[in-house]
Amino acid sequence: AAALRGFCLLALQVGSQPALYDWVEYLDGLRISHSGVREGHLGLLVEVPDLDGVLVQLHTAEHPSADEA
Repeated sequence: AAALRGFCLLALQVGSQPALYDWVEYLDGLRISHSGVREGHLGLLVEVPDLDGVLVQLHTAEHPSADEA
């Protein structure tokens, strides 16, 4: 697992920007560390490290508008 630390092995699409922010709120409520919402290649994303540092990515398929960037 140490060799995979910092790599994303699983990416899940959450559907929409509001749904992604709901996930952030949920993770915060459980005190689970995460990257916060960032812009990625496909849309917005949040990375959540597991106990070994391997990343799980939650992302939208929507690209942010110019007003949101």
